[in-house]
Amino acid sequence: MKFLEALLYAVTHSNCVIIMSLVRYNPRSYYERVPELRQCIDMIASGYFSPEDPNLFRNIVSTLLDNDRFVPFRQSNLVSL
Repeated sequence: MKFLEALLYAVTHSNCVIIMSLVRYNPRSYYERVPELRQCIDMIASGYFSPEDPNLFRNIVSTLLDNDRFVPFRQSNLVSL
């Protein structure tokens, strides 16, 4: 699995989409398994960083959890598979 993680760093975007489909990358599962990641995402979603417009980052949170093509959760050091 470590080889595949290293490979994800090196591929282009189009190749990344193919690899993600092969490894069944599910960003929401990382969110559910990693308390520190969940806390950060929940703070963003709650409007903590944008009190004047609490919904400012809703689209970003939605993209990260449901349609993440850049795999930042997978690339984080918070999770080891």
